[in-house]
Amino acid sequence: MKTTYFVFFTLFLLFLAIPAQAQVEIGVIGSVNFATVSGEDSDGEAIVSDRRTLYGFGGVLDVRLNDRWSLRTEPMYLQKGAQNIDGDNISFKGEYLEVPLFLKLSLGSGPARPYLMAGPSVGFRLNTEITVDNAEIAGTFDADDVTESVDFGVDFGAGLSLRLSGVSLFVEGRYDLGMADVFKGGELAGQVSDDADVYSRGLQTMAGITIPLGR
Repeated sequence: MKTTYFVFFTLFLLFLAIPAQAQVEIGVIGSVNFATVSGEDSDGEAIVSDRRTLYGFGGVLDVRLNDRWSLRTEPMYLQKGAQNIDGDNISFKGEYLEVPLFLKLSLGSGPARPYLMAGPSVGFRLNTEITVDNAEIAGTFDADDVTESVDFGVDFGAGLSLRLSGVSLFVEGRYDLGMADVFKGGELAGQVSDDADVYSRGLQTMAGITIPLGR
């Protein structure tokens, strides 16, 4: 974990060292997150769950280093979670301030340019809840006491940018591979929950618009 935070901090320092003449674009983005979780329960059994359709929105900062390479961040409010966890009527939803930091490679030339991107992502928990509906307990419960305040992952993605007069439209797809255990165990709804190893996963589709600065 110390290594992953070091990587994120190093990339952040790279942003600070960007030359003043670099081309910068800012914009807005919206996301649909087909989210799930994986991991192992306290008995070492694999956790399975169904995907849950959730949402996100935020901003874009793209700093072009040259014609092909750029550094890009897309900080956003992002929902993560899953449903029907381990075949039970248990659903999880977390709201995070997600801050990814990507190295982006643009391909081709002309107004329509595909691109690839990858990098670390840190999520700061805003709110988490668990919904249970079984013979023992039913209801929706605040889960902040049994979840970690910070999530960490690695994102991989690809997209297509279309440059028009004064703006760029883009669509992109990403896969979020959670690397940190988001569940720390504890008491939930008066019951002691086991300390399972739970990792977030997400297949995300996004669209947005950017405009150049300083031109």
